[in-house]
Amino acid sequence: MKFLRFVLDAGGTVEVLAIPAPKNGFESAEEAVSLSLDWERQVSRHIDDLVALATAHNDNATNVFLQWFVTEQVEEVATMTELLQVVRRAGETNLLLVEDYIARKAGRADRE
Repeated sequence: MKFLRFVLDAGGTVEVLAIPAPKNGFESAEEAVSLSLDWERQVSRHIDDLVALATAHNDNATNVFLQWFVTEQVEEVATMTELLQVVRRAGETNLLLVEDYIARKAGRADRE
């Protein structure tokens, strides 16, 4: 929604195209998390492309707007990378340990 609001505020027009349904069945937890990490990396590349385009067009307003997303994507990729490592260490038979890890991490984030 931030992107839509920015484009509209900047005087642009928005066209929302159909989005294919996401995959909803996975062979393993590792596959699900690995695909999520791949997605976050792809989103990061798209944002990097937008930053490059804004820079090439000397569009400072867009460049500043995009910096929040750049920072956010660094965090998202790091989070998914860490989760993938935890899932791999736990293995499919110990997914409750992964759930416990996520709950503890969320609790720490709430206190920060």
